[in-house]
Amino acid sequence: MHPGNARRNAGKLEVVVNERREEENAAAAEIEERTRKLQQYREMLIADGIDPE
Repeated sequence: MHPGNARRNAGKLEVVVNERREEENAAAAEIEERTRKLQQYREMLIADGIDPE
């Protein structure tokens, strides 16, 4: 393999890895937000005297 190709492939791999990380971070942030909203809703139910269980 030509050294230039190795560098080019490494660059492509880095782009793919970075994109995957961004997607995973976005998914984790979305899960955290949903969890926060559900907890907030649960607390509102409890405050209204409703047992969410």
